[in-house]
Amino acid sequence: MPTRDTNITAKIICDSVNRKFPECRLTTFVITYPRIVLAELNTHRQFSRSTASSRAIPVSKQIKKVLDRPFIPSWIGRNQSGMQAAEEVDDETKENFKLNWMLAARICTETARRMDNLGIHKQIANRIIEPWQYVTTILTATDFDNFFHLRCHPDAQPEFMVLAFRMLEAYIDSTPLTTDIHIPFGDQMEPGLSEQDRVMVACARCARISYETHDGKRDSKEDLRLAGSLVKAGHMSPFEHVATANLHSNTYVGNFRGWIQQRKKIKGECKAKVNHKQLLMQKPTWV
Repeated sequence: MPTRDTNITAKIICDSVNRKFPECRLTTFVITYPRIVLAELNTHRQFSRSTASSRAIPVSKQIKKVLDRPFIPSWIGRNQSGMQAAEEVDDETKENFKLNWMLAARICTETARRMDNLGIHKQIANRIIEPWQYVTTILTATDFDNFFHLRCHPDAQPEFMVLAFRMLEAYIDSTPLTTDIHIPFGDQMEPGLSEQDRVMVACARCARISYETHDGKRDSKEDLRLAGSLVKAGHMSPFEHVATANLHSNTYVGNFRGWIQQRKKIKGECKAKVNHKQLLMQKPTWV
């Protein structure tokens, strides 16, 4: 039997319904899951996502996480043709697999440590320990049915199926609030902030998932500074998690139905015109 992976979690932090179009439900999850399925999660284009980054988190912190809580596959399938394993290997093979899996983890964490000691940047050193990592994502969407249909299914990668079912359970258990504005982390903000400041603080806290500091110390002034710098730099994905109810239409604006994400309210949120030749002149000599 596969083991139960309690490290795979799904929590809803904001759940909203458009009062004019109650069929338009907007939900924000914080999910933690094995990094090996991140690429598959990213194929679902109706999701807005902000994910902890290997380029932003110190190597020592990533190594500690792998050593303290390594990802070990729950379903050890027997090799066969096709994308899914129909049956598990026997217990002896399973134990041998786990020994080799953790041996590889020890080798790669030690290699990452040596790279860190050499002064190699985390955007390189962290990569070799990703297969043993869990990763956290803030995910917001209005449409989940196709995702649940595809991933709450035995044909899905087993770890992805576990995540999808835990998201489905949370989705069914959650009671959305009828509201005109969807602000993740809004219940954790200090009183006295204007609505616009609450919006920008929420966007900044969604961005902090890259550094895994979204759930730590709260500083609204620092969050407002970060939000401003993100707008200036053109990093817009964190601004997709906050949205205002569209009271005029239940059609799509961006990837949300019946809601207008904050990103769409920012002038120049997507560079529609770029001078290609001028951009090419900036190419480094080694490219």
